[in-house]
Amino acid sequence: MPQKAFDRFTLTLFLLGVLFGSSIGGVLGFAFARNIAPASHSEGDADGSLGLVKVVRVVDGDTIQVEGGEKIRYLGVNTPESTTKKECFGKEAAAKNREMVEGKTVRLEKGRRDRDKYGRLLRFVYVDGVFVNTELIRGGYAFAYMLEGSDRTPEFERAEREAKDAGRGMWKSCGYAKAGKLKR
Repeated sequence: MPQKAFDRFTLTLFLLGVLFGSSIGGVLGFAFARNIAPASHSEGDADGSLGLVKVVRVVDGDTIQVEGGEKIRYLGVNTPESTTKKECFGKEAAAKNREMVEGKTVRLEKGRRDRDKYGRLLRFVYVDGVFVNTELIRGGYAFAYMLEGSDRTPEFERAEREAKDAGRGMWKSCGYAKAGKLKR
């Protein structure tokens, strides 16, 4: 498709999505406007992100596997362990993550770091317009976990404080708030 026609097509899809609030038009328009591959396409784009991908397996509360086999570790989030060692609320965090994303198409957004020491991609994750990273923290399934400065740090810290103050999830069930224990 010639570039001009592609650009008009992209703009049309995006505007239809915005105008009609259509999630498919908006998502496709956004994806094409950013040169992000559709969900069935698992190659990375120019900046190393995967864009829109389908989640094929939830590994635990803060890690997923997508089509093509790549493992994604959520940026800014750390959930209690449920695989290598069992920690309080680890199973619940994994179950919540599974409920939110397994089998669904998610949008991945690259942060400042590309990969962790285990070779997993580090990404912010969105599903159906919901920012998964923040929702896990706000629900009391995860700790805010920022290794380096990020634009998202204040948002994650607010969500953690909100969950802690409301006694949600692990903050109620595991006694982290009473002990002042923050897993960083």
